Amino acid sequence: MSKLNEMDIIYQRKLKQLTLNNKEAFLKVRNELKMDFKLQEREVDNILSDILDHLIDAQNDGVTTQEFFGNDTKQFSKDLFEELPKNKFTHPLWYILFTSTLTIAAILIPFGFLSQLKYWITGSYVPVNYNLSLISISLFIVLLTLAIFITIHLMKNNTFSSNRGKTLTLPIYFLMIFLPISIYLFGYDKNLSEPTGYILVLLGIPFLITCIFTYKKKISY
Repeated sequence: MSKLNEMDIIYQRKLKQLTLNNKEAFLKVRNELKMDFKLQEREVDNILSDILDHLIDAQNDGVTTQEFFGNDTKQFSKDLFEELPKNKFTHPLWYILFTSTLTIAAILIPFGFLSQLKYWITGSYVPVNYNLSLISISLFIVLLTLAIFITIHLMKNNTFSSNRGKTLTLPIYFLMIFLPISIYLFGYDKNLSEPTGYILVLLGIPFLITCIFTYKKKISY
């Protein structure tokens, strides 16, 4: 069992020890801190682990939810926010870079491989309108980035499952589904057969490497 999985199991066991009110209040605080790009994730995890341990002890001693968190969990989170170390203001840009490179790599490498495979079998490449493809990919990246930031904002405010959350996110998801389809619905007959499949794969590899590097060095820890 990996260390990460073991930590998650311990965390879930601790959550199960909480009463319904304590669990609800703790998760609100957790969402508000975890979903804030301004805070360093490692420090947030450490403080949340400490809070969870103290909350379990307080609960066993008969301390109520209101006595532990105060009258407002948002104010409780705000007070913690002021104390925690912050990321650089450029930190969200790494998420945009990660999203962009992941999207481009996920399109170029599989499509290039399948196009090359089709060429080996049939002697012709998959026809694509490259101008429309570039526009669609660019818009897809913008929509995906927007969807991620909106989702994080909604989760931070505990409103992701609300009607407002669905109204904001569902149209974006539908557009993201439609954009790849539009490549074939519009302009399929106006295509270029170059670059060849293996060139698309080679073009996608640097994006994949950048994506992995960004995740390991700037996002994950």
